[in-house]
Amino acid sequence: MPEIDREILDRAMRWCAESGRPVHEDVLRHALAPLGWDELLAVKAILADPPPGRDLSPADLLSLSRGAPPAPSPAGSTRRKGGRAPRAPRPVPGPRIRRARDRVEATVPSPTALPSIDLLYRESGRSVLGRMVRRRGGNRAAILADIVAGWSAGTGAPTSSDLDRLLVHHGLARGFAERESALLLHAFRKHGGIFLRVARELGAAPADVRAAVSRLELAGAVESIREARRRVLDRKGTLAERARLVDEEEEALSDLGLLPRFDEDLRKRLPEQLRALSGGGRRPTAADLGRSLSLSRGAVDRIAARFSLPLRPAPPERADRRDRPDRREGRSGPRSPGARRPPPGRPPGRPPRRER
Repeated sequence: MPEIDREILDRAMRWCAESGRPVHEDVLRHALAPLGWDELLAVKAILADPPPGRDLSPADLLSLSRGAPPAPSPAGSTRRKGGRAPRAPRPVPGPRIRRARDRVEATVPSPTALPSIDLLYRESGRSVLGRMVRRRGGNRAAILADIVAGWSAGTGAPTSSDLDRLLVHHGLARGFAERESALLLHAFRKHGGIFLRVARELGAAPADVRAAVSRLELAGAVESIREARRRVLDRKGTLAERARLVDEEEEALSDLGLLPRFDEDLRKRLPEQLRALSGGGRRPTAADLGRSLSLSRGAVDRIAARFSLPLRPAPPERADRRDRPDRREGRSGPRSPGARRPPPGRPPGRPPRRER
């Protein structure tokens, strides 16, 4: 599609103005933009001659270039004294009837084809990638999602290798690697070296996070963070702490490889705790175990199901305790804390007689 130069625009604006109908440059540009080379040459040939009539618009110019006569003016040939055409009479509004058989189903617009990722290899693609890196930082998954949403790779969606080739092509690979390394180390320190939580925060798969750690040579730093987290969890050796960790931090323990060891420790120590809580040959209830370990009822139920603990079912609550009426309901009003009821036989309000 040829580009509309300034000379054609000026000649077309002058041609329309000479016919008595000045137009704006944007209107002319919009009318001439879809033309090809042959059509544009025909328009130039028409512009070489003066306009053949009055009140010619850009649409009339295109019609003359295609060999068709200009469209007639909708106002007709008669004009008013001031030069304006008479206004057409307004139609009388009538009742608007809507029929079910005349209903036209709305057509679903077809999705527009995404531009090719090869456009990002141009000089303008460097600024596009730069804006993505400034907005997303070193988050490879977020940047790749933006590229997938705006460009296509021909046979499928762009991949991480396409992003690497773009960064290398524009000389942004080294800076992006530094940003990505800093972001990964910050996320691992924040989550104690748990791969699943780091991947969840960055919106990536755990396998992609492990591949990024290996590619950026961060295995030593990440393993030191994970080892420090293991030592912190190993110091929590009480039965209550380990039961709470297994119930609340199962994902972290499994990621760090501590879950089998903690399970084995609890499987040995929990029966001993139950024997210590049993008195008079009666098995403890879930409430007894929860009070001894400072755990909620839901956590005790999960621990009991996990390790198959033989707990005694809790006795049903007595209904008369909750439904018992308050004894003070029969009183006429609240009594002050310091007031005392006079003994029987003494009229109220008279002080006691003092004996000599």
